[in-house]
Amino acid sequence: MSSFPHGRQILITGALAALLATIPACVTTSDFDRLRSQVYSQEQERIKQQERITQLEAELARSQPAQANNWAEVNALRSDVAALTGQIDDLRRSEEMRQQAAGGAVTVDTLHTRVTDLERKTLFMATQLGVVFDEMPPLPATQEAPTGAVPGMTPPAAPAAPQPSTAMSQPEVSEPRPEPAPAAAPAAQAEVPGQELYQQALESFYAMKYKEAQTTWAEFVKGFPKDPLVPNAIFWQGECFFQMQDYANAVLTYQKVIEEHSASNKYTAALLKQGISFFKLKKDQAGKLVLEDLIKKHPKSAEAKRAQAYLKGGS
Repeated sequence: MSSFPHGRQILITGALAALLATIPACVTTSDFDRLRSQVYSQEQERIKQQERITQLEAELARSQPAQANNWAEVNALRSDVAALTGQIDDLRRSEEMRQQAAGGAVTVDTLHTRVTDLERKTLFMATQLGVVFDEMPPLPATQEAPTGAVPGMTPPAAPAAPQPSTAMSQPEVSEPRPEPAPAAAPAAQAEVPGQELYQQALESFYAMKYKEAQTTWAEFVKGFPKDPLVPNAIFWQGECFFQMQDYANAVLTYQKVIEEHSASNKYTAALLKQGISFFKLKKDQAGKLVLEDLIKKHPKSAEAKRAQAYLKGGS
């Protein structure tokens, strides 16, 4: 860069020499002094420009290492971020593998399904125990079938929240189905229509269409009298009558379970709900006898504990 000012000096000197050569002999001393002054001024300006160029070169030389350091730091940060991202991915994969080894990856959907399944099981137990809920949480519109659902059945639609006066909760969709006796393949296929009819009744019950549900369960009992779910269907008919506050028919329907299906898993629930129905009919003595009979015969059952609480508190 210093060669450029040197060439400029030669150019200016040559121009001055040419200019002096053209000056006529009559040039005065004052004119010569003026020209000398101009040459001096230009020389001073040249010196200033040279100093400025030198200063800029020095600043550039100082800034280059700093820029190189900054660039190196940026690259180092990028490497660190990439390394951290890789570590996070490794941890995520390890966690997924651990969860899968423990029985399946835990996601928002699976947690939601588990919570909903627990809620349905709670409602199922509350139904048979005659528990009164002031406010029932609505079930989601769509969900996977919970573990233990009856094969071939489609999960029912979510019911609307019952009114505070509702005297019982709703049954769980995954109501346990007794294992049928071994049968030939054609006989198993013949059960499918019955399962669909039973499921249709459940869906009506969830939709709080109790009359429709009761009628459908009655059709199921009539059309498939040998099906293992017949005692359950009779019991849920009683629940439909109970929900419709037709406690007289509820008592009679529960009596069918008590008399004809004493080995059913709905037997103790039928005793409990029949006793409560008698109380609803203001027949307290009959209700008390039924509940006391339940406590005597099945003292360790959940229904017996509920009966004891009902007798003490009346609700």
